[in-house]
Amino acid sequence: MLADLLEISRYDAAGALLDAEERDLRPIVTRVVEACADLAQRQGVTVEIVAPVRAGAEIDERRIERVIRNLVVSAIEHADGTTVTITVAATETDVACRVRDRGVGMTQEVADHVFDRFYRADTARARTTEAPASASRSRRKMSPSTAGACGRAASRERASFG
Repeated sequence: MLADLLEISRYDAAGALLDAEERDLRPIVTRVVEACADLAQRQGVTVEIVAPVRAGAEIDERRIERVIRNLVVSAIEHADGTTVTITVAATETDVACRVRDRGVGMTQEVADHVFDRFYRADTARARTTEAPASASRSRRKMSPSTAGACGRAASRERASFG
């Protein structure tokens, strides 16, 4: 948790450097899902990956993996025993990774604050992992600094999620 907070501080100070290399998102997503298998099992959640084609981009693999892990852990925790679907898609110029749970969702009020530092929508809900309370903010901070798009389709042509 301390390492995550220190990294967020570096983003705030614009002191984080990119270590970007050409990588396919599919093995990264698979690694994250495998690492989250015990959590998914404890929560009664099935995680499925839909990644039919190579989704290569110049990315900072460590940071993108952290972003994807934060999204997947959050989705598992909020899926309420339903399926989490991770879809990886690509065009000639963009890649995208969508993590979708089928839990109860959030109100507009919560959606307006979900990326605020240390914001928690439901303070009564118990966390099942050691992820920091600032996970949403770290996703927002890390995603734009990387060449890939995670959690959103990027720029001009939108990657199709079919």
